Amino acid sequence: ELWAAVEPILRAASDRRSFSSMGLRAAPSQEVAPAVSSKPQSAGGPRSVETLEVTSRQSPSQDADAQLASPAAWKWRICVAPVRAGTVRAGAFDPAGDTAVAIGPTGLVRWEGSTWTRLPVGPELDAKSVRGLVWLKAGELMVFGARGMAVHLVPGGGMEAWDLPDKEVTFLGAHVDPQGATVTMVGERPARKAVRGGGQATTMGTIAQFARGKLTLLTDATSSARLRGVTRLRAGVVVACGDWGGIVRLEMGVPEHVGSVCGGHLHAIASLGDAGAVTVGAGGHALSLSPRLQAQLEAVQTTRDLLALAVDPAGVAWSGSAQARLLRRTAGSWVRMSGELGLQSSVVALWAAPRTVRAICDDGAVIEGVVA
Repeated sequence: ELWAAVEPILRAASDRRSFSSMGLRAAPSQEVAPAVSSKPQSAGGPRSVETLEVTSRQSPSQDADAQLASPAAWKWRICVAPVRAGTVRAGAFDPAGDTAVAIGPTGLVRWEGSTWTRLPVGPELDAKSVRGLVWLKAGELMVFGARGMAVHLVPGGGMEAWDLPDKEVTFLGAHVDPQGATVTMVGERPARKAVRGGGQATTMGTIAQFARGKLTLLTDATSSARLRGVTRLRAGVVVACGDWGGIVRLEMGVPEHVGSVCGGHLHAIASLGDAGAVTVGAGGHALSLSPRLQAQLEAVQTTRDLLALAVDPAGVAWSGSAQARLLRRTAGSWVRMSGELGLQSSVVALWAAPRTVRAICDDGAVIEGVVA
């Protein structure tokens, strides 16, 4: 209610003043629109140097039901109590959101409503090397991580390691195309040359693509020190995000550095129904990307690191952060929907439907929000 009262005043003020963008860089072929941020600043000074306009990239129908956009309409509960810090490194809900699989240093576990149960895996899967997992198709997972790990896994069943000749690669993010035919993975590898405009870095971004389990592309994004998330836009272009706000486009097998759209590390990116995308990251950074990858910084009601993304069937984006906060993208702003849950953990995986949201935290806690 407070946000609904304040936002019109901020927008009215922005209409009467002229602002210019600061500290935002992009490739010459890309434009970054000047704007104004309505994010409140701490007493210690501005949270970031970017000053960007808050604009909506959601269709009016996505917020037709005002009830869904109101934090007061949502009721939150902890479905599974925390186990201990570091229990979960990565997790993924099934498409229906009824079950989830997670992995940590001690192995693979499954959630089905009330508790975690351990799943048997062979000794060839090094759980300590896993950095993420994603559903390949119904009942099948893709597990990825350090030393070129790319494993096709059937929980409770067998596994198949996909061959990657370069074992120096660490995969940090993955995107699976419909039907699981093509998997795109991004991450890092030891740097062989200067990155980020001539500076030196110990790592550089890397991109790999597999088609039906066979490696079809392995290329370096030398302009980035590290890539953390990847998605595919409606038009078919693969877009990755990473350290220092880096955005990389992959088209026809060639990576192109689009620009550094903010000063923080970007952890996740997801495609939206309007053919654009959203990306989130450290310090509460959240940006929308147009189909041409023009960037707009959006207002966010937290300064905690945003770590996970999910888009519900209606095209509404949700994000999970440190300190177990859940935020909904409403009219170009990220509104905090969850109250204080008494958790200090970080959200590592999300599932969203229009009236239900679930999250997995790194201490094993599972959170659920529903519209009352």
